[in-house]
Amino acid sequence: MAYHPPSIACASIWLACRDLQIKLPTKPGVQWWELFEADIEDIEDIAAHIKSQYYLKYDRRTVPLETSELLNSLQQHYSNPIHAHGTK
Repeated sequence: MAYHPPSIACASIWLACRDLQIKLPTKPGVQWWELFEADIEDIEDIAAHIKSQYYLKYDRRTVPLETSELLNSLQQHYSNPIHAHGTK
């Protein structure tokens, strides 16, 4: 599934703030991500995908350098039942 750029931006903001231990503003009925017209479920899904990339183990001699190589590598990684996630 392709996500909207504002949702991707919000996931990046959310991850960065978590890493830096910065609290994002929240009020009942008014959430910071609504300013970007993003959905929290999408933000959490995107953040999980971003974080999962940090755990992929690449052999530095065979790191995918072209888009097609990267896509093949990710497809192989996620086709493994251990790493497969549900899709929306």
